[in-house]
Amino acid sequence: MLPPPSLHKWDISFPYSKRVEGLHKEFAAAAGMPPYSCVLVRRGERLPLYSGLDALTRGDHIRRVLGRSADAPRFVYIITDEQDRAVFDLPSRPRLAFWHRAFWRQGFWRKDPFHFVFADDYEFLRRLKAEDNYLLFCVQLLIMEHAAYRVSTFKKPYAAHPHAPFHDHLAEGWEANI
Repeated sequence: MLPPPSLHKWDISFPYSKRVEGLHKEFAAAAGMPPYSCVLVRRGERLPLYSGLDALTRGDHIRRVLGRSADAPRFVYIITDEQDRAVFDLPSRPRLAFWHRAFWRQGFWRKDPFHFVFADDYEFLRRLKAEDNYLLFCVQLLIMEHAAYRVSTFKKPYAAHPHAPFHDHLAEGWEANI
């Protein structure tokens, strides 16, 4: 008797419903976003399970990961369930050597080359979330698929989206089916 086959070896994808595709097209037309990166940040249910994940899913680390690629657009749509947007802000003033303080006063350290946006920044997506959170998630998956650069929280041993694989990931070392 043969063992059951692993589903991760199969390329299975289900088409989105016409409603989800229509909502995505409506959002894309209304939002008029420039070429963008998209980052899937899993924090809510994952933080208690993995030590160090808090630091790896904060804004400064996301900026470092995106900064590693010259191809990653600086306009960044973040898919997350995190309610505290301060997690994604620039870190507070670092402890600086005396000669670095002049750079701080001139605003050198505060200039952010990235512009982060979230579902709550768009009225269309806020209404969708109020109607059905899962519907919002499906539309966000299409937003992810159309991104010029895609980042996952965890490294995937398989393509989560066969026609739109992730370019990078935030957390090194976690490759399990999570």
